[in-house]
Amino acid sequence: MKTLEQEIPLCITKIDTIKSSATSEQPATILAQCVFPETFIGFAGHFPENPVLPAIVQLVLVRQILEKSYTTALTPCSLTKTKFRGIVRPGQEITVRITVKAAKESTDTIPVTFSIVDTLSQAAIASGRVQYILRD
Repeated sequence: MKTLEQEIPLCITKIDTIKSSATSEQPATILAQCVFPETFIGFAGHFPENPVLPAIVQLVLVRQILEKSYTTALTPCSLTKTKFRGIVRPGQEITVRITVKAAKESTDTIPVTFSIVDTLSQAAIASGRVQYILRD
């Protein structure tokens, strides 16, 4: 049986990066489309007869998209102003937008803001700020 960490990347259908400038090494904005099938492990038990993608899975999704774009492992170290306003159902296409902020000091942290919306209706599902540290 696969784990969440193994299954989430299989649900990411597209990732686009928009650089902040021609000389920037890292993307300033990352856009990803995702669809979680009915068989996705994250729906198991949450909730029977009425599956909803758990908020923690949405946070792991944001981290994995960022890791794929940066090709490095990250660990979240703070989470602020995070709101979960909508739900994600099996088969629903969502768009994840991650904006990478410049660190205030020369550190190994990556501050980002994220939003998750329904791709068709653009209805808000989740948003927030996360600070990540580089993992060895």
